[in-house]
Amino acid sequence: TSDTPQNQDPVSIEDFVSDPSDVMLLRLGPERAEIISHYYSTKMTTCSASARILMELSLVITDRSSEEAVSATFQCVDTLLKHTLETGTCSPELLANDILIHMGLLKSEDKVEPVSSLYGPLLVLQHIIVEKRVPNSVAKFFQVFLVRPCSVLDKYSAVRHQVLQTIYQTI
Repeated sequence: TSDTPQNQDPVSIEDFVSDPSDVMLLRLGPERAEIISHYYSTKMTTCSASARILMELSLVITDRSSEEAVSATFQCVDTLLKHTLETGTCSPELLANDILIHMGLLKSEDKVEPVSSLYGPLLVLQHIIVEKRVPNSVAKFFQVFLVRPCSVLDKYSAVRHQVLQTIYQTI
């Protein structure tokens, strides 16, 4: 038997939430974006909560993730991002601010635990900039934080460079 996600039993949203990974996301099935949106949309009541959920979802992307898993994650992020921005939960500018806080690149008055890795979050930033999910002014805002010296970003230099290159080409 093959061990690819498509050949494994489907999982529930609760299974995914308790053990989030790229494989578990794929095992949610072809309706994963709707399932993720249905589960998380009621929890995205503030800009900070929306940013946290988007960043936690992006953590399923690792340097070993398949193209299919990365694409599935982007699809889910797009659905959640659309919900957040269309419901007026927050503006793109405030969401960008909270994303940077949750990435550990910007300080907050509230105690916020940054995500454990920036690999997936950086790829998600690149995706939302390329796909014009946020205005160019927000892409420029991200750029300001990505170009400055930052020890947190140093271990992600290749993907950081990739995101910055995308920003330069897009705006």
